[in-house]
Amino acid sequence: MFKLTAKNTELLLARLKSWHLKDGNSTKGDSLSLTINSSNIDGIPLKGEQYTVYLDDIKRDVFQITQRMAAMQPRAVQIELTVAPFMADSSEFLKRQSASRDNTTLAQIVSDVVTPFGYDIFVHP
Repeated sequence: MFKLTAKNTELLLARLKSWHLKDGNSTKGDSLSLTINSSNIDGIPLKGEQYTVYLDDIKRDVFQITQRMAAMQPRAVQIELTVAPFMADSSEFLKRQSASRDNTTLAQIVSDVVTPFGYDIFVHP
């Protein structure tokens, strides 16, 4: 089933009215909408808070709150989350780099870029 882990997840899950996970395509990341019953509670989660999402005990991803909307009748809060941005990478794999090459193949460029970080290149026949 659906599970969250992070700050105040017990309260969120106890008051959860509905949830919807949208599986984004290759150009858009996944998004998650939560509708929470807000009767008799003060405050709502802050923008930027991160939650790890599990479906059937399988980690889906880390999501970050990007938008919050309150409704008065019925009292509810809709929380929109998107996949959290990449964090700093000590291996510098994500570091912006540029280089010029003459008379080379795409395979050689890919090899030059990924092999220093322990990746192997494999092309399925």
